[in-house]
Amino acid sequence: MARKILNFFISILPSVIFLIMEFAFTIMGMIAYMVLGASFKGVSIDVILDEMMDIIADPDVNTGIMVVFESFILITYGFWHHKVISSSEKGVIPKNANIISVVSVLVIATGMTLVIGYVTFAEDLMNPAWYDEFEEMMEGAGLGDSMSPLALFYAVIMAPLAEELIFRGLTLHYAKKAFPVWVAIIYQAVLFGIFHMNIYQGIYAFVAGLFMGIVAHYGGSIAWTVLLHMVYNFMESVPLFDLLDHAYDSYFHFLFVLTVGVLICMAGLFWFKRGVDRKNTENALYEKLLAQYREEETAGLSQNTF
Repeated sequence: MARKILNFFISILPSVIFLIMEFAFTIMGMIAYMVLGASFKGVSIDVILDEMMDIIADPDVNTGIMVVFESFILITYGFWHHKVISSSEKGVIPKNANIISVVSVLVIATGMTLVIGYVTFAEDLMNPAWYDEFEEMMEGAGLGDSMSPLALFYAVIMAPLAEELIFRGLTLHYAKKAFPVWVAIIYQAVLFGIFHMNIYQGIYAFVAGLFMGIVAHYGGSIAWTVLLHMVYNFMESVPLFDLLDHAYDSYFHFLFVLTVGVLICMAGLFWFKRGVDRKNTENALYEKLLAQYREEETAGLSQNTF
């Protein structure tokens, strides 16, 4: 029992430490800029503060800061994750990867785009101000409708890598030691939603976290959820999948597209599990045959030894 309680508290640490480091990184950067600016430019702190406010309001600068910070997170959390996971989970390409499982991840991402589109639609109905606050925040971070190449790189590559290390990597790893599997999946999804620090993004991040938690559990590696997260963010970042533009024109159309999205997700998850299970069976059989071969080879060498 004590061990489970300890793992519960450890499971909170990855996200809490991230937020603390992010705050500290920002404060130290501001202090360094003020001190260096006052020293080299020979101007007052008030002038430096005004300049700093202008810089902070620049979306490109914010994107650059996020990329630098996420790079630091990838190194530190990557080392932590590498130390705690089993050898079977290590590697860029999962050992249970095959065509079925890879294609299934792409299918799940497509279904998630539809389902989460309806989640955000429901949020807009509940409180339109949530979206306005979210949009303003995204624009300030350089992640609005017209993203720069650096912002796209951050949204599609850097953010998925860091967030999967934190939540489906470390948080879910410790949570499964403290709770039953399905409770752990829901728990990490809740933390994933809270982590985004705004209610609009937090609600749909919770839904996305459920899908990613299921994929991480059945896939046995965060490599699967990194791929899923990257594909989903790409679909949301690049205006190629405007599937919901006319989904609200009629009640029938609304339900039809929502049903299609749910069915696509269910089919993707079914085939994903089937694909990784098949590959796991093949790997286990190969390991068994290899072990038998080595035993026979060792026995043969013993008999030939004088």
